[in-house]
Amino acid sequence: MVPKPDLYVSSLKVTVVDRTATYVATVCNKGATALGPWVVEIFYNRSSAPVCTEHTENAQATHYGLGAGKCVVKTFTYKAAALDINKAWALADGDCHRDEADETNNATSASYTVDRPDLYIADLTATVSGTTVYYSAKVCNKGATVLSPWVVELFYDRSSAPVCTEHSESAQLTHYGLGAGKCITKTFTRKNATQGLHKAWALADGDCHVKEKDEGNNAKALGVALGLTPDLYISQLAVKAAVGGLVTYDVTLCNQGAAVTKPFTLALHYNRSSAPSCTTPPNNKTTIASLAKATCTKRTFARPGASPGAFVAWAMADSTCAVAESSELNNASSASYLVAKPTPDAGPPDVSLPDTSPPADLPPPPDSKVCGPCADAATCADAKACPPC
Repeated sequence: MVPKPDLYVSSLKVTVVDRTATYVATVCNKGATALGPWVVEIFYNRSSAPVCTEHTENAQATHYGLGAGKCVVKTFTYKAAALDINKAWALADGDCHRDEADETNNATSASYTVDRPDLYIADLTATVSGTTVYYSAKVCNKGATVLSPWVVELFYDRSSAPVCTEHSESAQLTHYGLGAGKCITKTFTRKNATQGLHKAWALADGDCHVKEKDEGNNAKALGVALGLTPDLYISQLAVKAAVGGLVTYDVTLCNQGAAVTKPFTLALHYNRSSAPSCTTPPNNKTTIASLAKATCTKRTFARPGASPGAFVAWAMADSTCAVAESSELNNASSASYLVAKPTPDAGPPDVSLPDTSPPADLPPPPDSKVCGPCADAATCADAKACPPC
């Protein structure tokens, strides 16, 4: 009897990066030398073992001969592997060209998992111009690559989050694929919007075409106010710096909108190079209960012990973004100021005191007698006071 070869798959290993699967099959021969060409086939995902009469539509590689006791390694790559759990198979002599000692050991399997995509609305913003609202929805993917087309939908005004079975009657835009870790931005325009507060929603994968890892993070809401809304702005920021470091900030705040505000915060920043935002911690702040439309109010802040130098102060109305305004772009204002160094203390000035001693040549009082050195004692008013002659 002529010895026969015996090809078998000794191992099959699969690694996955995003949606790309790499299959490494090691085929060995524990029989006689195999002569002539034969193929290794890879089935990317099937439940049962293939046989050599089932040719794969996935991938195959041809090899020429294989010595007794020898092995060969074949590598295959598939860039669009199916999501979730897959079962790959490697098949030696997939075209049945070799007459082997054992035809039952030619296939080996390996299970592997491909992560799903995960689309979500990273940000939803809006700008208002009259009765026109421009919405921008930023959609990102924190899962595997999306290979198929999908849509972003925008609901202009609804109270609760939409789901992908509710198709929007407002607007939708189609996008084709999205890589892992990538983002795209879609812009929607709504004209002739009515006055009032509207709650818009952006929805990723609005047509439910993408099988995702998390289907609960596809929607994000945004409140947009039109018409009868407040509009806060800083009309004046006056700064006075005294020698010694006491700085006084006078902030005049106005509401030029069409409605009274709810409580909000007025914040002061002693020194910043750029305008603050709603998340910037201030150096000082105060709460204002309300501000009627077309009115202004003034608040004063004091900062003792400021160091000498040049500074730029910023005041910001509604610093926590609690009030929905017709414009959110005019809430901050700045003012430059200088804190001077104190002058050195030179002490009190020199003072000249007048000389109070009497002059030596003043004339004697009218009724007094002069006692000279040799005057007779009788001529003196007091003989004891006269020196002897």
